[in-house]
Amino acid sequence: MITNADMTIYNKYYDRVLEKDVYCRAYLYDINWQGSRAVTVSDKGLLTADITEVLIDRDVTTDKTYLKPKAWARSNQKDQYFTLNAGDIIVKGIVDFDLTGVKPNNLEGLKNTYDDAFTIISVVDLTDASLPHWEIGAK
Repeated sequence: MITNADMTIYNKYYDRVLEKDVYCRAYLYDINWQGSRAVTVSDKGLLTADITEVLIDRDVTTDKTYLKPKAWARSNQKDQYFTLNAGDIIVKGIVDFDLTGVKPNNLEGLKNTYDDAFTIISVVDLTDASLPHWEIGAK
C-alpha cells in the first residue's frame, strides 16, 4: 500500500460517571489518505460533498493496539487501545489537540483549528483479504 500521511483518531465513548462523551486519542503512522469532492447537479443547483477515504494497513504503526469496536467498548483500559468505528473523529496528521468536549476544546474547536478533521461514517474491515487493511469513509 502506498502511504502518504499520518493520522490522529479520537475514539468516542459515553462516560457514565462524568455523564458526558469522552475521547481517547491515538496516532496512526503511514496510512493512505485520499480526499475528494463529489458534485451533483439537481433542481436546486450544484450540491457538493467533501468525502475522505482512508486506507489503513492491518500492521499499521501506532502508539496503541487495535481492538474491534465492541471489544474496545467493553474495555476498562480504553486509553491503551484504539478502534475504528462510525462516529469517531479523524484528523490528517499528528495533532495534540485535547478534545474534552468543553469549549474551545470541543468538536467545533477541533474542526475550526484543523482543515482535515472529519467524522467517520463507514468502516470496512478487509483484514482477512490478500492485502489486509481497513477502509474508512469520512466526511
